[in-house]
Amino acid sequence: MKILLLSPILRHSGGKPKNTHQPPLALAYLAANLLKHGHEVKIVDFYSEELWKKRKKLIGGYRPDIVGVSAKTTAYLEAVDLVKKAKEFGLLTVIGGPHPTATPETVLKTAPVDALFIGEAEETFAEFADNLAQKKKDFSINGVVRIIRGKAFWPTQTWPKPVDLDKIPFPARHLLDNVYTPYIDSKDGRIDAEAMIASRGCLGICSFCHVKGRSGWTGRSIKLVVEEMSLLLEQSRKQGIYFNDLFLAGSKEWTVRLCKEILKRRLKVFWTCETRVDNFDKELASYMAKAGCVRASFGVETLNDNLLKGVNKQTSVEQIEKAVKNASRSGILPYLQMIIGLPGETKTTINQTTGLLDKWIEKYGIYVAGFGPLWLYPGTALFQKFGDQQHDWLRTVSSGTIFPNVPLYSPPTLSQGFVVKTCRDLTEKYRKLIAQKYPISYKDITDYEIY
Repeated sequence: MKILLLSPILRHSGGKPKNTHQPPLALAYLAANLLKHGHEVKIVDFYSEELWKKRKKLIGGYRPDIVGVSAKTTAYLEAVDLVKKAKEFGLLTVIGGPHPTATPETVLKTAPVDALFIGEAEETFAEFADNLAQKKKDFSINGVVRIIRGKAFWPTQTWPKPVDLDKIPFPARHLLDNVYTPYIDSKDGRIDAEAMIASRGCLGICSFCHVKGRSGWTGRSIKLVVEEMSLLLEQSRKQGIYFNDLFLAGSKEWTVRLCKEILKRRLKVFWTCETRVDNFDKELASYMAKAGCVRASFGVETLNDNLLKGVNKQTSVEQIEKAVKNASRSGILPYLQMIIGLPGETKTTINQTTGLLDKWIEKYGIYVAGFGPLWLYPGTALFQKFGDQQHDWLRTVSSGTIFPNVPLYSPPTLSQGFVVKTCRDLTEKYRKLIAQKYPISYKDITDYEIY
């Protein structure tokens, strides 16, 4: 079957290719497994306004048997637009991704799709496509909701089994446009890198996190990870790898083995990752640095213990500082992502956080990535507590921010306008400080709008 996979434009990036624009690896993984099953696949990533304007022509010109649309909450309006464009040609259209996984019932009310995929879909999509090719009417695929003449047929088990990461092919990168230039920030400047994943899932239970689809954390085969790294470095002739995992060091033992394998193969590589602070000890930091890690990104959110407890971060300011210190002293750049406006936030807690950040910039050379407000993503505990349960996702609820179709929370003690302005001002403040400390021009790190 001919299958067209679409990734909507991300309006919060201005609709223009950015230095940190990431390839749609989820679609590339889907495509790889579909190709393995003998299907014909095309991927279109709408990374620019120019390409977005051609969406109807691109969909109609390919004339696929199935149109698959990936939907994040932040680009859900655009995902629905793609579904409707496909429907103008009478095409069978399916949807999947973080937003449908988090709130499938809402999506079925707002998107005229023929099927909805919940959770990891490499295997379920291939089975779905195989059945259509063989004209089988099978409504029992776990994780796949079928819609026939307006009626939804739910699977017996809503969640499919987690995909065996070692059995699915490497992502079909040859189907992606070569416009991606993610980079690694280090004391040596910017290094172009290829994006990949080494694991899936997370061990955190943060009440604001909207990522679902896998229970717990799973690391891929160490040998397969390093094999893919080696292949990417050879094919791209780039120096770096951008690990796009939610929590690379989900297992310290696994991560140490990964680092040892990189060293054993003598890969000349720089790499960056996202991880948590709770297991980032001296030994782990040392191995990661020796294996080429130049930046570790931590979702710190705040430097107030009460606020951290309030959102189930399961971390403390003491743990955060230890992780920052371990990274810095090993030669890894600590990259901190912050949130303003968590439940219980006040001007006093904001000052407490910025006071510590100011000290840590001098003491540990941290890189403050930026500040964002607290968005209430569907499917999260905080959305259930504070969100509009009847929100139809087709109206703007937080205009003036980078995610205009996601509800924005602000604590009773702070106005929404104050939270947004504070995020903007603090992001600007710390980017100026960073530009003075590292050989990266201020223009380079502020070439896109945050708000």
